[in-house]
Amino acid sequence: MSILCLLPKGNAFYKSHVPTENAGVDLYVPNDIVFAPGERKFVGMGTSAAVIEGDDCSAYWLAPRSSISKTGLMMMNSIGVIDKGYRGELIAALWNTLDREVVVKAGDRLVQVVSRDMTTFAKVQVVDALPESLRGEGGFGSTGK
Repeated sequence: MSILCLLPKGNAFYKSHVPTENAGVDLYVPNDIVFAPGERKFVGMGTSAAVIEGDDCSAYWLAPRSSISKTGLMMMNSIGVIDKGYRGELIAALWNTLDREVVVKAGDRLVQVVSRDMTTFAKVQVVDALPESLRGEGGFGSTGK
């Protein structure tokens, strides 16, 4: 079983909690955001994370919640693969597929963190620091230079 560690960056929505039977842990949008028709944005979720399995960290998924379909937004990359060494802010690449404006409110949940084997996290905790890694905070193509 794996442990999800969250390191919030000024986002008061995150709290440690006992896991449920859900495969994913919802992430919260930290600020109000307006998407113009057809607009694409990289939306920070206000937290960094690490998934710990035994004595090591593990890769994990950033996936859309099923309810995102009600908004007209979709993840541009369908699903995000988060490498085990990534320590930067979790960011969802979102696209407004509608021909009208979409408003997202602070605290809305659009995406979720899912363990790589889709099992429920044994524990979810808010931490003051994440395990160090060689990768650090570089994201979105930073390893393919």
